Amino acid sequence: MSTVVERTLHNPLLIKGLRARTRVKHLLSWGIVTLTITAFVALMIFTTITEREMASTQDAAKAVLPGIIVIQAIILMMSGTGAVASGVAGEREEGLLDYVRMTPMSPTSKILGYLFGLPAREYVLFFLTMPFLIAAAILADFNPLTLLHFYAVFFTSVWLYHLTGMVAGMVSEKPRLASMMAMGLVVVLYFVLPNLSRLGITFFEFLTIRPTFYGLLQQEMPEHLRA
Repeated sequence: MSTVVERTLHNPLLIKGLRARTRVKHLLSWGIVTLTITAFVALMIFTTITEREMASTQDAAKAVLPGIIVIQAIILMMSGTGAVASGVAGEREEGLLDYVRMTPMSPTSKILGYLFGLPAREYVLFFLTMPFLIAAAILADFNPLTLLHFYAVFFTSVWLYHLTGMVAGMVSEKPRLASMMAMGLVVVLYFVLPNLSRLGITFFEFLTIRPTFYGLLQQEMPEHLRA
């Protein structure tokens, strides 16, 4: 087990991605934007509900959770998938991908290096939003097992989308085109294909976190605050 962890931590593709995507100046700018938006959304929802006496403080804190989760989904599922796609396409355009293919690394190590190295900045931004979610969950006395269950599905979906971004990067000739293609697929998956459920085609909806979100989180919400 320790050998596997050591190999993962010393993965040159992972280290390269971390160094390229977590430069201090970029993290500071994006971190400030992320913290500002998350704080604004959380406080706006919480204060609006409590000031208008629409619900108790506990229920208001529960209402904050979906807003933060939407921000997290945009960061990892949209921006992260685009980062993976553009990163792979960029290395393909520069000829580095062919060099990586000839290295003695195992295919699994190469995939993991790109999968977690290229969206490194998005993972940092995601964890910047976690204090808001944890504070809301504690204030709302939210069941932690429900959150753990939800995030197990959440990250499974994230990794699936990032793998799709890798495929988009390998077939596209331009990084920007690959990024737009990958993020476009996520948008279609969330806002277009679920509408096919009206025709009885429900398979596509289970490629998203929507069933888990409505099945686990929404059932904890007060009825008059449910989306």
